[in-house]
Amino acid sequence: MRVRVLGPLEVVDGERPVPIGGPKERRLLAALAIQAGQVVPESRLVDVLWGDEPPRTATKTLQNYVLRLRKALSSGSGGLSIVTSPPGYVLRGEPEAFDSLYVASLIGDARQAAQGGDHRRAAELLEIALACWRGPSLVEFADEPFAVAEAARLDELRQVALDERIDAELALGRHGACVAELEALVAENPLRERRWGQLMVALYRSGRQADALRAYQRARSTLADELGLDPGPELRRLEQAVIDQDPSLDMPAVAERPSAGAPASPPAAPAGLPPGIAPPPDAVFVGRREPLAVLERAWDEACGGRPRVVVLRGEPGIGKTSLARTMAVCAQAAGGVVLHGRCDEEEGIPYQPFAEALRWHAASCPIELVATHLGTLGADLVRLVPELASKGAEPPPPADPPVERYRLFEAVVELLKVISAHAPVLLVLDDLHWGARSTLLMLRHV
Repeated sequence: MRVRVLGPLEVVDGERPVPIGGPKERRLLAALAIQAGQVVPESRLVDVLWGDEPPRTATKTLQNYVLRLRKALSSGSGGLSIVTSPPGYVLRGEPEAFDSLYVASLIGDARQAAQGGDHRRAAELLEIALACWRGPSLVEFADEPFAVAEAARLDELRQVALDERIDAELALGRHGACVAELEALVAENPLRERRWGQLMVALYRSGRQADALRAYQRARSTLADELGLDPGPELRRLEQAVIDQDPSLDMPAVAERPSAGAPASPPAAPAGLPPGIAPPPDAVFVGRREPLAVLERAWDEACGGRPRVVVLRGEPGIGKTSLARTMAVCAQAAGGVVLHGRCDEEEGIPYQPFAEALRWHAASCPIELVATHLGTLGADLVRLVPELASKGAEPPPPADPPVERYRLFEAVVELLKVISAHAPVLLVLDDLHWGARSTLLMLRHV
């Protein structure tokens, strides 16, 4: 069970929302969650609930609200409790039960990774942290005296995490992908000088020196018009470095880039995640860091050329899908290709998850990229993904069923090899316990 304040206040048990009562109970829970793990004096809670005009029975009524919250929190799987601790009450739970504490931990871990030169890990952790925000923090209480400071602090933490994630992306050499995002961010928050600087660096590293200098001029005009100020010393130094083509602006040596002799290769798939594995806009992943760490280690090994298979097992609703979605976000942030397919209950469709995964890949890629990946494989793969016929592939002449099946299996294996030659691949096969026998045979072959 978890308390979320990074957006509308809510309590969830797994993925299920837990009703927490009316406006007074919600205010009480928000006040306790803001100081999770710390004693909140009774007098403070009375002020939160009634302001300057508390009723004569305020203490007794407060006790009743606490009892109602305790009942609501006891209705789920546990992990949260409200404990009486003079002179007030304290909301207790593991740090990961509070999204505000969880993201602070992730951001701290990301900073350590970045300081150690592991910018890929830093970017992944910050991506997970940013996904925890579902909107403005404590949105329904953001103007209330008891919550205004904490809401502002959490929203600023979100902006800092975004800044640091972009720093990690730039250190990884992903400046080209950062330009469009930064243009949107400076339009949304034009007074944040750090982002203007990041935009200048991304443009410069993309071979757009003139555009980088124009970005500085835009920043200077905006600051002058809005605040009557000049850019700060750091932004001014950056402008001069761009003019001088200072080598310090070049991509760091530790960034991920192709080897000098490697030919340029097209991306293995377009940006974006398959619909079945993409997290919904309001998704948040809290807890389960040990299973996520297992997945990340397996991913690192696969990126190093050692393919890995990981099985997620457990009862429905315990978070397997959330875990898989979080890993998909991490894999994509690391430059990987994510493919996803699922098996439908009682349908028994042959090869269903493989067909779905490759169908999305073929439909999402530019036709020239599909042709590059298919090569001579397209003929056999048309049997699995008929849509490939529109990409120029034609099925081969009929053969004996065992021969056709073997050629199909080999074609799938070879296609995955071709895609993974350009980028590591995460293949997610969902609800595999419902898979047809043909699906399991293909999985064994792959």
